[in-house]
Amino acid sequence: MRQTYKSKNRQLLYILFCYWPFAVLVYGETTSQGFYITPYLQNPSTDAITIMWETHQPSIGLLEYCKGKENPRYELKSLETEKTKIHKIRISGLQADTEYAYRVKAGNAVHHDVFKTKPAKSNRVRFVIIGDDKNWRTYWETSRLPQHLSSHQPEFILILGDLANNGLKYKDWPQHWRRWTSIMGHIPIIPCRGNHERDGREDPENDWFAKYHDLPGGEPLTSFDWGPAHFAMISFTHWKQAPDLFDKDLSTTDKKWKILGTHYPVYGTGYFSPTDRRKMHGFSKLEAVFDKHHVDMYAAGHNHMYERCFAMRAGQRDDNHGTLYLIQGGQVEGNYPDRWSAKVAKQMDWPHYTLIEITEDIMELWSYGLAPGERNKRMKARIIEFDHYIRWRDESKPKALLAKLDHIEGTELIAAIERLGAMMYAPAASAINQYLTSENQPLCRTAGAALENIAGKDIAVQLLPHLNHPDVAIQNNIARSLEAAMPAELADRIAPLALDKTRKPRVRARLLGALLLHAPAELSCKIALQTLDEKNKAIRHRAVDVVKRTAGKKDIPVLIAMFEKELDDHVAVSLGWGLNRLTGARVNLEKVKKSKPGKRQPFIDKWRQAI
Repeated sequence: MRQTYKSKNRQLLYILFCYWPFAVLVYGETTSQGFYITPYLQNPSTDAITIMWETHQPSIGLLEYCKGKENPRYELKSLETEKTKIHKIRISGLQADTEYAYRVKAGNAVHHDVFKTKPAKSNRVRFVIIGDDKNWRTYWETSRLPQHLSSHQPEFILILGDLANNGLKYKDWPQHWRRWTSIMGHIPIIPCRGNHERDGREDPENDWFAKYHDLPGGEPLTSFDWGPAHFAMISFTHWKQAPDLFDKDLSTTDKKWKILGTHYPVYGTGYFSPTDRRKMHGFSKLEAVFDKHHVDMYAAGHNHMYERCFAMRAGQRDDNHGTLYLIQGGQVEGNYPDRWSAKVAKQMDWPHYTLIEITEDIMELWSYGLAPGERNKRMKARIIEFDHYIRWRDESKPKALLAKLDHIEGTELIAAIERLGAMMYAPAASAINQYLTSENQPLCRTAGAALENIAGKDIAVQLLPHLNHPDVAIQNNIARSLEAAMPAELADRIAPLALDKTRKPRVRARLLGALLLHAPAELSCKIALQTLDEKNKAIRHRAVDVVKRTAGKKDIPVLIAMFEKELDDHVAVSLGWGLNRLTGARVNLEKVKKSKPGKRQPFIDKWRQAI
């Protein structure tokens, strides 16, 4: 008992140590006279900015500020005219691209911070994308991620909705503000409304999303320019109107880069589940608008995962001219890759964020998160880069980098190969392929990762021998490259490899995916059915995912027989999903999940009756 008591005491002290700074930062004084929410930046422009905060009691807000951050004198002042708890002061007449120090008081609490106005002309913009941070509990603010993000000096942060669990409940908002306390006073945060913020028209008096924000252009369309890029985001409430709203907005800009977002994805694998929960296959009307205006990136949240899709145009992969679709949903729950998936990241822990820098000819994206399984380590958790992508407008840049490969070595060579992979530069694939035989493991693995990113059909035949590479990491890279882009004529060569039990399950699972996405359905189903007889859970789950999508009506008796005796509920529900697809029946899959072998006859009867 004494040991348990001491352990609990240590846990309590640790929690107090972790959280007391955030309680002080957000709530200011412990009395009712200080800040309830500390000052934060909204709606930045070249000559103005809005500063908001909340106090426990109604008061007249005073904002003091001055140009420069060294030895500030705060000679400029802006005073509210009426008492309020949520304070909003917009100051104008500022100089573009200039730092200002500011000070706000609430009772005896004082908040000092610095902001910088938007540049009038710039060929560069750096910003961060976050999604669905309501699910992060306290893992963000008790890790080093806030400091890591700030170290990159983004000019603003976009949040793709779902800031609070229920946006119409006042009590659900403090956690959001606590999360961003160390950042929001000097980096503007620009969100769009997600479904958890709710439609404010339901209850205008409790529309806290609207009360807490001052968005560029307002709602439902938030729109602004920064540097070489145009940005626009639409509230979830106007998802159906998004094609018309975006079309009208994009017709007014001549910016070289166009970055759009809403809460809902256009493409996405959805959650890892046997029922394809939240899978998104496209939104043709919206895609037509993106194609018309040459939109570079569309970002979304909603699905609690990270997925970077291939650039898509007219519903097909187009690395050079398509729109990049990104899901930055804050967690790690993605399903198996689909035809549009460039990366469904699971090799990190959550929370995570994406940093993007755009110049005249390059858009570069880095995604960072906690190392796998380390979110409970709090400040000791390692931060890793788990995705890197570069979109280029001027081909001379990747061409020049490719030309250097034969003339550089060591870390410079590794960095060049990694960058070519991030650029997804297909002409570099053959040159990179030669490094897969290098005895230098970092160089070899970098080449494997680069070829996985490029994922080109033209190089697929050359990659096949490396499925026997002595390094399993390289086998996995090659298998994923084939899953993304396998020529159909290779299907007969891949099929026996997918059945080879001496191979690692993850490699085989990706080869099964290659068959699903690129081989005839009959062959894919045949191979997957054979692997369903195995015991390995990862293989069986991938195999049944293939079976449920590729089985034909002639396979119904086989699927029913397997379903009847299946012990794994994931496999059973997947088979049920497939039988619903094949028969047109609507068997309740939640009930299937709870069922046991020997008690499934009512489901089977429904499928047989529907045939």
